[in-house]
Amino acid sequence: MILNSDSNNNKSDSDSDKADKKTFAVIYNGVALDKDFDSATDKSTLSYLESQGQEIHYQCLEGYCGACRCKMVSGEVEYPIFPMAMVRDGEILTCCSRPVTDIVLADPF
Repeated sequence: MILNSDSNNNKSDSDSDKADKKTFAVIYNGVALDKDFDSATDKSTLSYLESQGQEIHYQCLEGYCGACRCKMVSGEVEYPIFPMAMVRDGEILTCCSRPVTDIVLADPF
Protein backbone atom coordinates (compact mmCIF):
# COMPACT_ATOMS: atom_id res chain seq x y z
CA MET A 1 0.00 0.00 0.00
CA ILE A 2 1.43 3.36 -1.03
CA LEU A 3 -0.10 6.54 0.29
CA ASN A 4 0.27 9.71 -1.74
CA SER A 5 -0.63 12.91 0.10
CA ASP A 6 0.41 15.41 -2.52
CA SER A 7 -2.87 16.34 -4.17
CA ASN A 8 -1.10 18.37 -6.88
CA ASN A 9 1.52 15.72 -7.54
CA ASN A 10 3.36 16.11 -10.85
CA LYS A 11 4.37 12.59 -11.77
CA SER A 12 7.67 13.88 -13.20
CA ASP A 13 9.66 10.99 -11.72
CA SER A 14 9.16 7.73 -13.52
CA ASP A 15 8.39 4.64 -11.47
CA SER A 16 11.83 3.24 -12.31
CA ASP A 17 13.50 6.43 -10.97
CA LYS A 18 11.65 5.97 -7.67
CA ALA A 19 12.69 2.31 -7.48
CA ASP A 20 16.35 3.25 -8.02
CA LYS A 21 16.42 5.94 -5.34
CA LYS A 22 17.36 4.60 -1.91
CA THR A 23 17.55 7.77 0.21
CA PHE A 24 14.85 10.36 0.72
CA ALA A 25 14.94 13.87 2.16
CA VAL A 26 12.61 14.51 5.09
CA ILE A 27 11.27 17.85 6.30
CA TYR A 28 9.58 17.69 9.70
CA ASN A 29 7.69 20.69 11.14
CA GLY A 30 9.36 22.99 8.62
CA VAL A 31 12.92 21.79 9.35
CA ALA A 32 14.98 19.84 6.83
CA LEU A 33 16.57 17.01 8.81
CA ASP A 34 20.34 16.52 8.61
CA LYS A 35 20.41 12.96 7.31
CA ASP A 36 18.21 11.51 4.56
CA PHE A 37 16.02 8.46 5.24
CA ASP A 38 18.04 5.49 3.97
CA SER A 39 15.84 2.59 2.89
CA ALA A 40 18.76 0.17 3.39
CA THR A 41 19.23 0.97 7.10
CA ASP A 42 16.21 2.87 8.46
CA LYS A 43 13.43 0.51 9.62
CA SER A 44 10.50 2.97 9.72
CA THR A 45 9.69 6.66 9.50
CA LEU A 46 9.37 6.69 13.31
CA SER A 47 12.78 5.13 13.97
CA TYR A 48 14.32 7.54 11.47
CA LEU A 49 12.70 10.59 13.12
CA GLU A 50 13.88 9.46 16.55
CA SER A 51 17.43 8.97 15.22
CA GLN A 52 17.29 12.60 14.11
CA GLY A 53 16.39 13.77 17.63
CA GLN A 54 12.69 14.33 16.94
CA GLU A 55 10.23 13.52 19.70
CA ILE A 56 7.31 11.49 18.35
CA HIS A 57 4.47 10.07 20.42
CA TYR A 58 3.96 6.35 19.95
CA GLN A 59 2.74 3.29 21.79
CA CYS A 60 2.30 0.02 19.93
CA LEU A 61 4.95 0.32 17.16
CA GLU A 62 2.81 -1.90 14.91
CA GLY A 63 0.09 0.34 13.43
CA TYR A 64 -2.68 -0.62 15.87
CA CYS A 65 -3.12 2.45 18.08
CA GLY A 66 -2.50 5.47 15.82
CA ALA A 67 -0.53 7.37 18.49
CA CYS A 68 2.35 8.03 16.07
CA ARG A 69 0.09 9.78 13.54
CA CYS A 70 1.59 12.72 11.60
CA LYS A 71 0.29 14.98 8.85
CA MET A 72 1.88 14.31 5.49
CA VAL A 73 2.07 17.58 3.58
CA SER A 74 3.65 16.03 0.50
CA GLY A 75 5.32 12.87 -0.69
CA GLU A 76 4.57 9.17 -0.63
CA VAL A 77 5.08 6.41 1.92
CA GLU A 78 4.57 2.67 1.81
CA TYR A 79 3.22 0.38 4.50
CA PRO A 80 5.11 -2.92 4.42
CA ILE A 81 2.56 -4.12 6.99
CA PHE A 82 -0.97 -2.78 6.57
CA PRO A 83 -1.86 -0.59 9.60
CA MET A 84 -4.92 -1.55 11.64
CA ALA A 85 -5.52 2.01 12.92
CA MET A 86 -7.52 4.30 10.68
CA VAL A 87 -5.35 6.48 8.45
CA ARG A 88 -7.12 9.53 7.04
CA ASP A 89 -6.17 11.32 3.84
CA GLY A 90 -3.16 13.50 4.50
CA GLU A 91 -1.94 11.44 7.48
CA ILE A 92 0.57 8.64 8.02
CA LEU A 93 1.42 6.32 10.86
CA THR A 94 5.15 6.77 11.36
CA CYS A 95 5.70 3.45 13.18
CA CYS A 96 4.87 1.28 10.20
CA SER A 97 5.53 3.49 7.17
CA ARG A 98 8.60 4.07 5.02
CA PRO A 99 9.13 6.91 2.54
CA VAL A 100 9.28 6.06 -1.16
CA THR A 101 9.83 9.71 -2.16
CA ASP A 102 11.07 12.83 -0.41
CA ILE A 103 8.44 13.72 2.24
CA VAL A 104 7.24 16.72 4.23
CA LEU A 105 5.65 15.91 7.62
CA ALA A 106 4.07 17.94 10.41
CA ASP A 107 2.73 17.27 13.89
CA PRO A 108 -0.93 16.28 13.81
CA PHE A 109 -2.01 18.94 16.30
